[in-house]
Amino acid sequence: MGQILDQGSALATILSFLLQLILLGLAGVAGGTIGYKRASKKFHNKKEKRLFDNIQRPVALIPTKSDSLKLEGRLLTAIDFFTVDLLPADVRSLDEITIKYRLVIVRYENTEHFWRNFHALADKQIPIIIYYETGGDKGSRT
Repeated sequence: MGQILDQGSALATILSFLLQLILLGLAGVAGGTIGYKRASKKFHNKKEKRLFDNIQRPVALIPTKSDSLKLEGRLLTAIDFFTVDLLPADVRSLDEITIKYRLVIVRYENTEHFWRNFHALADKQIPIIIYYETGGDKGSRT
């Protein structure tokens, strides 16, 4: 009878050890999962905050002497997703463009003025959209 009790006691000890090992493993997996989810949520919150901050920044339009880009400015404003700043068509516009703008839209013309604007904006590392209209008389539109 004593031998059966000893075997039962040994079996109970082994089962208790296995149960503790399984519970400890489950706790580790649960803790790792919770930690991963918190880190993932923190990463996504930072991305969403940066995206939201960028969406609130205005878009700059730099017109040329032949095209005022007023129509394009009205279209972007009508979408109601962009805040549009229509800057004057002179060299001083480049001084106003800072990191506060999310991007700049420039009308393409193969002129010294366009390339000076382009290189200045590229040096400031501000995203540029180059607007180019094909066909028709480009200087007659208002």
